[in-house]
Amino acid sequence: MPPARREPRYSVQDVIEIIQNGESEVEMELNDTDESDEDSDEDVCQQVDKENQPPMDRPADNYVDIEPKTNQHTMPRDGYRWLKKDFISPNTDFSGLDITGDDISLHTPLEYFQKFVSEDMIEALTQNTNEYSFQTHGTSVNTTAKEIEKVFGMYLKMGLVQMAGSRMYWETETRYSPVADVMPRNRFQSLLTSLHFVNNMTVSEAEKRDNLWKLRPWLDSFRERCLQVVPEEHNSVDEMMTITYIDVERPYVVGAYNKHVGGVDLLDSFTAKYKFPIKSRRWYMHIFWHTIILAVVNAWLLYKRDCKALKMSSKETMNRRQFQAQLASSLILVNATLQTPKRGRPSPGQGSPATQAVTSGSPLNAQKRPSKRCAHLPLDVRRDLVAHFPRKTGRGRCRHCSKGYTNTQCSKCDVRLCFSEDKNCFWDFHNQ
Repeated sequence: MPPARREPRYSVQDVIEIIQNGESEVEMELNDTDESDEDSDEDVCQQVDKENQPPMDRPADNYVDIEPKTNQHTMPRDGYRWLKKDFISPNTDFSGLDITGDDISLHTPLEYFQKFVSEDMIEALTQNTNEYSFQTHGTSVNTTAKEIEKVFGMYLKMGLVQMAGSRMYWETETRYSPVADVMPRNRFQSLLTSLHFVNNMTVSEAEKRDNLWKLRPWLDSFRERCLQVVPEEHNSVDEMMTITYIDVERPYVVGAYNKHVGGVDLLDSFTAKYKFPIKSRRWYMHIFWHTIILAVVNAWLLYKRDCKALKMSSKETMNRRQFQAQLASSLILVNATLQTPKRGRPSPGQGSPATQAVTSGSPLNAQKRPSKRCAHLPLDVRRDLVAHFPRKTGRGRCRHCSKGYTNTQCSKCDVRLCFSEDKNCFWDFHNQ
């Protein structure tokens, strides 16, 4: 005769879970007879019942049920309660600000860039760089915020005209004047190796558990600046990961998603262009330079959005290359004083390849001065009111009025401007 099956005993918590899950007593009895081990909780209950089983000579009613012991390291299961109720759709109307041409004024590339990289961020970077260089080498590099901006501008110009290495911009055969004339090579390399974003002496051990603790202040500030930008109605934060082949009626939300999808791919494509890969042993420096390119791309996208709101044509709108070129010039020249030229005869090869043209059929040493066309100066450089001094030069046409001829030239803008009692184009050009 088979032994009688003992009735299962449950605690109050087990009974409540059975009621909430909707399991009946019949289902539980069927589960007890099942020999499979699919339900781990049932095995635990059986083991606890064996341990707490009373002797046969005393009635079972005199004993109190003991709750099964649970492992403290076991993660609790998520409990869900399904309710039958009408679905209330959330409000999906766009609650942001509408971007119209009435409330928008077009800014310069430098002003768009400063929406993401502020002056306070550069000042903090300058202070930490000086402290880090003193802690490491015993002497400070004594850099300034303007010099850090020049480094940013040189980096952006390197992205426009890329070479195999950063030292090639100063070498004789491959010298690139827009970069090499800003600062000496050794000074540029010294600043690159000394760039720092946090004071190592004041960081706690808890903060050092973060893998990006050396870059965390810069990343937090950069994120705060990005969140201050007015968002658009349609934003792409992820792409489709799975492909389906079922023919169903397309919902409206899917059509809207397919129309505005691709933002992540576009951002990756924009950041890959005009980005110079500066080599560094500090791995987090690659993330830092990536944030600089992100700031340039976001600034250009804001510029394009404002141009679209102002209904400007595509010819009037700067492309990414033109925008980055003007931004680099502004970072280098705005609020910058002119460097005093060194005395003596210039060494061979110091001239820019753009200004050293070799005429065909002439000897190799024979050089011809090319016709120089004045480049379009950023408004930030013209209006900074720093180091714009008049100097006498050859007679030429005025850049401002285009009618008069003058021999007065701006030492910083490198353009001829009328400067007399009757006409003062020099003042109008720098203040319009």
